[in-house]
Amino acid sequence: MDDDFLSASGTLVTRRATTRIVESREVVPLAVADQIAFTGRLGSGALVTSHFRGGLSRATNFHMEINGSKGDLLLTSPVGYVGLGGFNLSGAQAGENLHPIPIPGDFGPDDNVLTGNVKKLYELLASDILSGTHQRPTFESAVKLHRLINAVEKSGGVSRDI
Repeated sequence: MDDDFLSASGTLVTRRATTRIVESREVVPLAVADQIAFTGRLGSGALVTSHFRGGLSRATNFHMEINGSKGDLLLTSPVGYVGLGGFNLSGAQAGENLHPIPIPGDFGPDDNVLTGNVKKLYELLASDILSGTHQRPTFESAVKLHRLINAVEKSGGVSRDI
């Protein structure tokens, strides 16, 4: 498919030697990467670049920008994790300036995002079963994701075919 990754590369770095466990306040060694710079090429030819970092930023903790042939989207959040919400969405097409776009109602700020995400997956599964659609993530989706993660982890900064 055009939206599948054909190749990927990444650089993984550990910048902090320790981390603090919130509940106990204990400081323990940090033995995993807390910075990941990632680049990938999609089947459509589009380039994807990402930078994931551990810890908190005094700026924007989540920032996703999509520049397409028909316009631009900017998704930000004060929370640094994709699934935890608090999003602000802006966009622009043609000669427009970037302007706020309302978040769809089923992604409202009052929802418990963690249970809400599970609820939405079950709703997709039920819809697929009842109507014969194929909207939910599948085992194949998980395999593709893990192949991508593996390619990034093993790349050492060199692009790898997936």
